[in-house]
Amino acid sequence: MADVTFDTHQFIKTLEAAGMPIAQAEAMSVAVRESHDATDLATKADLRACESGMRFDLERLEQRLDARIDQSEARLDSKIDKLELRMTIKLGTMLVAAVGLFAGVTKLMQ
Repeated sequence: MADVTFDTHQFIKTLEAAGMPIAQAEAMSVAVRESHDATDLATKADLRACESGMRFDLERLEQRLDARIDQSEARLDSKIDKLELRMTIKLGTMLVAAVGLFAGVTKLMQ
């Protein structure tokens, strides 16, 4: 974070010109400088650096999420294909059993 620029000499001169005693002006100058030292202000450069870092992190997160979505879609497609095969086999088995039963019943009726 950047320091706040503060001209203590000019500040004291301004206070003196307004009629303040020099000791009081110097005390106020010290108090203002210390208050500036206590603050931790972000500069535009600090904010740009933070934004850049966040953009990078978001891009990496997006890539990871895209990869996980692709993996999930592949697993789901595989499960659907297996289920489709099982259903086809069961339907074929039921069809063969029904035709066999029908043929058997027809043969018995003759």
